[in-house]
Amino acid sequence: FTGDTAIGNIIGRQRSWGPLQTFGCVRMMRRMSSYAEVDDVIAAWVKATGSTLFTEWAGTAARYFHVPGDPPFECFQVSVRPPENGRTSVTATAIDTNDDTEEEMDQTWEGPLEQLGEMLGTALATIEQWKARDRRKPDPPSPW
Repeated sequence: FTGDTAIGNIIGRQRSWGPLQTFGCVRMMRRMSSYAEVDDVIAAWVKATGSTLFTEWAGTAARYFHVPGDPPFECFQVSVRPPENGRTSVTATAIDTNDDTEEEMDQTWEGPLEQLGEMLGTALATIEQWKARDRRKPDPPSPW
């Protein structure tokens, strides 16, 4: 598989709590059942992280989950695009960080379906590296 840290900007990644949005509604609706062939692999990784799998965003099929970072605010997301022609992609992105560096943390891996587990493992390892980064400013105190 290949990685490209700029791919999110190239294909129009949506910056929000939702998953990577790259398809029009009509095209995505045709693929709603296409996740069936990769759901078991995704579910195993979601379970291993203790996260929750989200299967829909804005009325369309999606597969994404969140990974917590440092309290109080850090959150990362892993999303999987629907399989097409035996291939898929996995994106890891920072949703929010305590030091305002989320724009720098976005990477996508693309490859054959057989490598989905490896791509998810790489995405999670990348998030762990991001969590261990040198901070530009100290984490804020927790509001809780």
